Amino acid sequence: MLRFELSNLEELRRVYDPSLVEKALVRSINRVSEKARTRVNREVRSEYHIKARDVNKALSIHRAQRGQTEALLVYAGARIGLHKFGARVRTVRVKTRRWGNTRRQVRVRVRKDSALESAVGGKGIAGFMSPQGFIYARVGLKRTPLKFLAGPSVPHMVDNDTVLDQVNQMMAVELPKEFNHHMDFYLQRQLGII
Repeated sequence: MLRFELSNLEELRRVYDPSLVEKALVRSINRVSEKARTRVNREVRSEYHIKARDVNKALSIHRAQRGQTEALLVYAGARIGLHKFGARVRTVRVKTRRWGNTRRQVRVRVRKDSALESAVGGKGIAGFMSPQGFIYARVGLKRTPLKFLAGPSVPHMVDNDTVLDQVNQMMAVELPKEFNHHMDFYLQRQLGII
């Protein structure tokens, strides 16, 4: 098996068929972009309590094509509701003279590295979960102005130095491997070995 270097693309285009080199490069970039998507997903989920499906919903991949040898992973979206971060409802005892002595309390742990899950709400105003599963908190002591509670957005979770460093390291290792694999495959196919 031959070893091909990405730094010598112009020399490879002179020695071999340029369309073959371009095809191998595009194919390897697209394969590595899929691996990068998986790595980003894994790294985000190692830090946050979120499902892979919710991370993938915010992603759109612009694949490489002939003449455009770059692929883009674009993460876009608004903040995600706290109900997506594994919210739990607990019954707690309170000291009061009205309406019984138990209340429901919503607890959420957004990040995995936080030691405790935090109670939603604050300042005596408890958060609550609607029948649909969304988490709200009252704005004041009255019943009606409600505030939808949300955590960070997926682009905010991805734009993290540790996540980006891990993905860049993986891409630096995988892209030459994939390029070698695809060049070898296309050369063998051109020679009629495969």
